[in-house]
Amino acid sequence: MKTFIIFLAFVLISVSCLCFNSDFNNFVQLQNHMKALAEDAAVGSALVLDSGEYSKGRLVIDEESARSYVSFLLEEAKKGYFSPRRGRLSWELHIFDDDKGYSGCEVYGLEPAKPASVVTIHFSSDSLFRMSIFSKDSVSRTASYQWEF
Repeated sequence: MKTFIIFLAFVLISVSCLCFNSDFNNFVQLQNHMKALAEDAAVGSALVLDSGEYSKGRLVIDEESARSYVSFLLEEAKKGYFSPRRGRLSWELHIFDDDKGYSGCEVYGLEPAKPASVVTIHFSSDSLFRMSIFSKDSVSRTASYQWEF
């Protein structure tokens, strides 16, 4: 009987470790995917310039085009990687340029007087881990892109 109880405890601990390992691997993959997605969104949104303002010598990011680009990118991600996951994907876009100003760009580690785009992506779910002792239900990643000249 003692052997059976030890075997059962060993199986229970092994299954718990495998469950945690699988959940943690999925969590790391989610973070890496969100990092790449945030970087793509930041770069693409920063490179959309307002051509009318550019002809006047000002570097102004076209906010409407930038927002539509980020929205399109995240809608495609919802169809692909995030489709089997149950949760909510949201985003924020902050633009710093000659038109909107550069106040607050220091918070993100950006230099003033250089146009930049900062994208923050949030993913929230009921729980990212199956075991009840781990209670992580959201992930956020932020990426920025700044013009260098």
